[in-house]
Amino acid sequence: MAGSRSVACRCWVVVAVVLLLSVLYGGTREIGSGGRFLHLADVHFSPYYAPGSDVDLYHCVNASSVGSAGRFGDYACDVPYVTYKSAWEFAKSLDEEPDFIIWSGDIVPHYWSEMSEDIIIQYLKNATDMIKQLFPDTQVFPLLGNHDSYPEDVVSPNSTWLFEAAVNLWSQWLGPDQLETLSKGGYYTYLMHQDLRFIFLNTLFYCSWNPSCIGIPDPADQFMWLQSTLEAAKKQLERVFIIAHVPPGYSERDWSFSMLEEFNDKYIEIFSAYSDIIVAHLYGHLHTDSFRVMWQTNGNNVPVLITGSVATVSHINPQIREYFYLRDSPYTLTDYTQYYLDLLDANQRELLEWKYEYTFTTEYNLPNLSGDSLALLIDTMHNNETVFQHYLWHNRGMADLSDCDEACKRNHMCTVTLLHTSALENCLDL
Repeated sequence: MAGSRSVACRCWVVVAVVLLLSVLYGGTREIGSGGRFLHLADVHFSPYYAPGSDVDLYHCVNASSVGSAGRFGDYACDVPYVTYKSAWEFAKSLDEEPDFIIWSGDIVPHYWSEMSEDIIIQYLKNATDMIKQLFPDTQVFPLLGNHDSYPEDVVSPNSTWLFEAAVNLWSQWLGPDQLETLSKGGYYTYLMHQDLRFIFLNTLFYCSWNPSCIGIPDPADQFMWLQSTLEAAKKQLERVFIIAHVPPGYSERDWSFSMLEEFNDKYIEIFSAYSDIIVAHLYGHLHTDSFRVMWQTNGNNVPVLITGSVATVSHINPQIREYFYLRDSPYTLTDYTQYYLDLLDANQRELLEWKYEYTFTTEYNLPNLSGDSLALLIDTMHNNETVFQHYLWHNRGMADLSDCDEACKRNHMCTVTLLHTSALENCLDL
C-alpha cells in the first residue's frame, strides 16, 4: 500500500483548493449556464438470448425447463435485445435533447463462435440505425470497441475492413477530416466550438488482449498524430477532451492491466505536456463506474472518468451516464448523473424500469468533476469507510453489495490513484 499512500498524501495539497471551489460554486452545478451530453458504453447485445435458458458465461441461448435466465437478462450473460433497446429509449426520454452523444464501442456479444467480418459490420449497422432513428438531429461521436472486431480483440493498422466499414456507417455524423483518419486507424478529432476540441483515440491498438500490435512502436501513427494534434490545440488556445474505449492503468474488476506495458506509459507521458489544456479523459471498456487521476507536477491534475456498461456480465446492473459541462471556456465538467436498471428487480416484476442512481457532486459533496475534486475523493475514500462503500456500490452498478476485504480495497485504491505500470505493480505487490 506504500505506493498508494504516497500518492494519496498529495491529495492534501489540493484540499484547500477544492474547499475554496466549494465556496465559489456553492457545492452545486449551474445547469442554466451549461450543457449536457450522454455517454453509453459496452452494450454487448446478444440476438440469441433466450429467457429461461441455462446460464453459461456470456451466453444464455439454450432455453430449458429448468433454466434460470430472466426475461431481461442475467448477470452472467450478454443482454437481450429488449434491454439493449430500452437503454437507448430511456436515454431519449430524459428531459431535454443532449448537445451530443458519446457511443464508445462494444456493441457485439462476447466470444460468440458464429462471427465474421460481415456479421460484425451488420451489428454496427443495426446499432447505428437505431441511434439515428431515436436521435435524428443529435451529433453522435462513435468509437469501435475491442469486441467490435474479427477475430475478437484483434485490431491492427491492417484492420482496413473494419475502419472502412466505420467510415461508411458513420459518415452521417462525421466530416471528411474525421473520416480520413478514421479510415487510417479508427481515430479522429472534432472541433466542437472555436476553442473546444474532442480527440477520439483508437486505444484498441494498445489493449492487453490484443497481440497484433506487439512490437509496433506506433500503430497507425496514432501517437505521432496525437502529439501533433495536441501541440496545435495548445497553440490555438483550445481546450481538449480525450475520449477512447480502453483506458490506461489497471482494471479493478479483472485485476489486470488494461493496456500493454509498452503502450501504457508512453500513452500517459504524451499527455503530461498538455495537462493545462485537457479538460478530462472519458472511457468505457471496464464495465465499471470508476475514475482515475493523471497527477501532474505542475498541479494541473487531470480527471479520468470511466462510465459503466449497459452489459450485465460479471454481476453488474446496466448503467447510463449523463454529463453536465460549461458551454463556454474553460468547458469544465460540472457533474454527472448516473441511471441504472435493477436487473433482478426487473426480472422479478417483469417490468423494465430505469432508475436514478446518483449525482456525483451530491453523493460525494464535491464542487465538480475536476482532477482536484477527484484527488479529494481519493483521500476521503482512504479515510472514510462509508464513502468508500458508496463508491464500491456504484462501481458495481448497485448489483453487488457484498463486503470488500483488505485486498479488495487495496486493489480499488491503487487503481484509482495510479496509472503508470511500475507504480501500480509496487502498490499492488505484483
